[in-house]
This record gives sequence, structure tokens and C-alpha cells, in this order.
Amino acid sequence: MWVVLALGGAVTIGFSLLFSVESYALHLLVVGAIAVTVALVLYVVVQLENPFVGTEAIGPEAFEALRWLSPVRSSRRRRCSRSTRPTLR
Repeated sequence: MWVVLALGGAVTIGFSLLFSVESYALHLLVVGAIAVTVALVLYVVVQLENPFVGTEAIGPEAFEALRWLSPVRSSRRRRCSRSTRPTLR
């Protein structure tokens, strides 16, 4: 999958280099904007592929808080008083 994404980004940036624009500065700006967009999309793919790793990781607190919001109550679930339930922040 990463090979396809990398080749797709390279082809996109490569094709943008083939277009002729009268102003060289404008051409660099457009190619740079496309390159930044491709890099940001690849970064988002990495972050969504690894949700439990890194600085933006999803911790167990989120799942603990959601457990109390679930409409399905399991008999195996540990019962706690309202004061000990996790709160959403």
C-alpha cells in the first residue's frame, strides 16, 4: 500500500512539473502547494493507520468513558456508583 501511495504522490508532483506557466515563481508556488498537500495526506494516513501509537494516541481513558455511555449493559460489567464512573473531558 505504501508503494502505491508514494508512487501516486510522485506521479502527481511529476505531472504538475510538466505544465508550463509563464511565471516561474507561480509555477514553484503551485508545485510546492501540491507537494505539501500530498505530504499532509500521507501524514493523515499514517496517523489513522496507527491510532494507539504516537503523540496523538488514543488512550484507555476514552474507552472507559465510552463504556458508560453504551446503551447495552452487560451482566459481566463491574457495577460502580455514580461517583466512581469516569467522566468525559
